[in-house]
Amino acid sequence: MGMSKNFLTIRLLIVIAVPFVLFQNCSSGVVSSAIPGLNVSKSSSTSIIPVPLVGGTEIWSNYFGGDNGGPVSGHSAATPLPGVNSFRIAGPAFTGTNIDDSSPAWQATKAGVLGELSKDHDVIYLLRSFGMQFSGTIQFLTLTDPNACQADQNKCASILALQKWVTQQVREILALRPNALAHVYFELGNEINSACASLAVEDYLNHKNDQPVGPNCKGYGRSDPNIIPLYAESVLAPEVAAILKFNPAANIVMPSAMATYDTNVMDWVSHFLEYQVQGYLVQDGLQHLVDGKAIGDLVSVLNHHYTVTGPMKNLKEAGPWETDMDSYWSIVQSHHMKGLWATEELGLLRGSPQGTGPGQKPRGGQGASSVVRLISQYLYFANKNNLNSDQLRAYFWGWNLEPEKSQTSGFFGFQQSVKILGADHIKNVEIKQTSLDPDLSEAHAFQGRDSGKIFLYVFPKNIWSGLTLNQWTVSLEAVDLQKFSPHAVVHLFTNKGYIESSMLVDLSTLSFQLPAPIELGSAAESNHQDVMLIELDPLTPAL
Repeated sequence: MGMSKNFLTIRLLIVIAVPFVLFQNCSSGVVSSAIPGLNVSKSSSTSIIPVPLVGGTEIWSNYFGGDNGGPVSGHSAATPLPGVNSFRIAGPAFTGTNIDDSSPAWQATKAGVLGELSKDHDVIYLLRSFGMQFSGTIQFLTLTDPNACQADQNKCASILALQKWVTQQVREILALRPNALAHVYFELGNEINSACASLAVEDYLNHKNDQPVGPNCKGYGRSDPNIIPLYAESVLAPEVAAILKFNPAANIVMPSAMATYDTNVMDWVSHFLEYQVQGYLVQDGLQHLVDGKAIGDLVSVLNHHYTVTGPMKNLKEAGPWETDMDSYWSIVQSHHMKGLWATEELGLLRGSPQGTGPGQKPRGGQGASSVVRLISQYLYFANKNNLNSDQLRAYFWGWNLEPEKSQTSGFFGFQQSVKILGADHIKNVEIKQTSLDPDLSEAHAFQGRDSGKIFLYVFPKNIWSGLTLNQWTVSLEAVDLQKFSPHAVVHLFTNKGYIESSMLVDLSTLSFQLPAPIELGSAAESNHQDVMLIELDPLTPAL
């Protein structure tokens, strides 16, 4: 690129030193370059008061999984995201009858689950009886009402068929290996609060039909309160009863809610979990297993979608992601549930190739940067709250939408994170002070318990505006920077590709001045969000 190989001098693990010209046309290969001269302003050293680091009780990758639903580009549908210990897979859709044991789809599903369980992966198995499916339609075959058994015996037969359908899947999947129960979680539906679900409920209440609804659901809002009792009694209660009859210790994940960054959705989730099941449609003498119990007492995991990834369009719908996560964790605690899991983060709009995402502006090509950003946010939240990976987990939906060699795919972002972080236990490091505007930027600092390395992530706070950086002052709590090597590595993840660059760090200063402004993301270009990460090595490797 005709750039000088001279090292630059900047401060601590601070993240900005790649001229924006480097961001161009780099998707075909990794760009490795030293960064040219940087003017550094010196300041007096800051004293560091030693305090314990927070978190780091587990290998960081335990908190993440791969969602294998949806389109796949260059990946086997039965293969989870490499490097994770957990993945989510969808079973065959309920059609009102029992599963055909000989069908290729069911055989392939069992083979995929069996193959991954042999590696002791956790598996979330999605029971596709109700909710948005990957084709954009909604399964709505069992919806009924309190008088259904008296008015229509076929409805009762459908509920009984649903229970047998669930029992068959639970029996066969848990029988795939002796210790499967500890590694399988049954998810009861996908995005059941969608606008399509609202339309389906509306059609049913107006005595139109209860057949699957197509994807054109405009004009209907999500999180219709009418869904809660109808879904709870027609689908959830029969499914939970069938699972508990087979094994009372089975792990049950609530059906996912979509757009959980929306305050209205959060209220809907709270009401949903508080709903007290009556079980009047449960067949085969199993009503007692669910009667009188709140949904929050019947499921062990609160399941949310895109709370941290954030809203795509409407600023007014969203609060700070950390505040939203705190609220959901409070709901988990109030119902004594096991965990707070996002069975989908990343998503289609970001995970697609650049220019192919739906919406008013192209938003693809953000798979890598989104995954790297989410890793920092989930690790920060887990460590801050001392949560283990059973209590907090995120699954990347859309990591496989681009070919493996693409430097903007979620696959690439996760694999680079594995290379950078290793198999380390990552602890939070408190950022005491930063000169960046907190309304525009977000930064997280970590230290590896095993490697001793320091990692600093920085990115724009929102997707609606980029972050322009020209000077940064930052200080860290409980870190003696003089014990680190002055040679640092910068990793830049953008919607144009990946850049890795070396630089020299002046560990005696806390401020630096960039020779030219750096932009991380640009709302004017494609509504994307770039991420920069610096790693510093200790002078003496950790034992």
